[in-house]
Amino acid sequence: MARHWLTVFRGTVSGAGTRTGQMQVTMDGVDAYTVTLSVSDASGAATDTLDVYVDGLFGGVVVNLIHFPVVLGNGGPKVFTAVVMPPSIATTANVLDVTTDNAAGQLRIIGIPGRMRARVQTSGNGSFTVLVHAVGT
Repeated sequence: MARHWLTVFRGTVSGAGTRTGQMQVTMDGVDAYTVTLSVSDASGAATDTLDVYVDGLFGGVVVNLIHFPVVLGNGGPKVFTAVVMPPSIATTANVLDVTTDNAAGQLRIIGIPGRMRARVQTSGNGSFTVLVHAVGT
């Protein structure tokens, strides 16, 4: 089966702030996306943090799908993955509040969005080299 690769966010971020990537179009016919956060460099103190969120666009509503675990400035390289897929009976909550972000390390399984983006939030003075990509199958 052909794979669909999306670069959702790429760059080095430093200092406190929020950076939001552009919405990337997903592909019809994809059953699931494996989303990977790769932090190749984390330079700073234990109090410097990196939070990475992946949002999906469903109709006109932006929903936070993934909140990767927090990376500390002195934590070194890290790789995390999550799978975005349609819900099944075993994974579906009856009601989801889509107006809030997930807690760190959490995933919402609600389907394949029409578009995806990443939001990268940093605190402190650390520097982080980040790649978020999604591979659809």
